[in-house]
Amino acid sequence: MQYFQYLDMAEDSVSSRRLRERNAIGHSIELLATAAENGTGSKESAEALYFTMQLWAAFAEDLASEENINPDELKAKLISIALWFMKEAQKIRDGHSENFASMIEISRTILDGLQ
Repeated sequence: MQYFQYLDMAEDSVSSRRLRERNAIGHSIELLATAAENGTGSKESAEALYFTMQLWAAFAEDLASEENINPDELKAKLISIALWFMKEAQKIRDGHSENFASMIEISRTILDGLQ
């Protein structure tokens, strides 16, 4: 998927990175909202959860890299958020949750912070 160009942006400007992050998170929100409407067993749910898990795995990988210049405390907090997203998505996939709303709400909060 082209949304994972996120991993190739080490040389891009900060504003360009933020735009890509915003676009990827915005796409995740759209997918999660559609999934919530169609239910946990739907094709849309599988697509949304897969995309969201891959997105947050990519964010966590970037945050854990030595090239990431953010302060260690911030990186640790953001990695914790990434792990939460991946765990919540897995709970939904396993049929133990229908918590799309929290994932959408937190994603919107993060999206607002990237402006």
